Amino acid sequence: MRRTNKQRIAQYVARYIRHPAVANTRLHRYDGEVVTFWYEDREGKRHFVTIEVQEFIKALIQHIPDRNFKMIRYYGAYSRKTKRRYSRYLQRSLRQATFEDFVTKANKWSAELNV
Repeated sequence: MRRTNKQRIAQYVARYIRHPAVANTRLHRYDGEVVTFWYEDREGKRHFVTIEVQEFIKALIQHIPDRNFKMIRYYGAYSRKTKRRYSRYLQRSLRQATFEDFVTKANKWSAELNV
C-alpha cells in the first residue's frame, strides 16, 4: 500500500511531537480558529500571544528538523574528530605501569649514568 503525502507529513510531524517547540503546558487557549500561548521574557514576565491556527502551525513546523539531521552534537574533547585524533595517546596515558616498566627504566638510567 502506497502512503499518501498527507500520511508522510503526519508521520514526520508525529516524530517531532516528542519534543515540541512549544510545550503543551504553554498552550493557554485554542478555539479552532486561534491559538493563545505564553512565553517568559528574560525578566521572567509572562507574555501571552494569540495567533491564527495556520500561523501557529507555520511557526511550529519551522522547528521540525530535516530528515537525518543530528540534533545532538559533541564538542571539545567529546567530539568524534578529537576522539579519533587523540585516542591512541589517551589509551597510552591510561595504561598502568608494570614492574617490568620500572626495571627497564632503571636499567636504562644506570647504563646512562655508568653506575
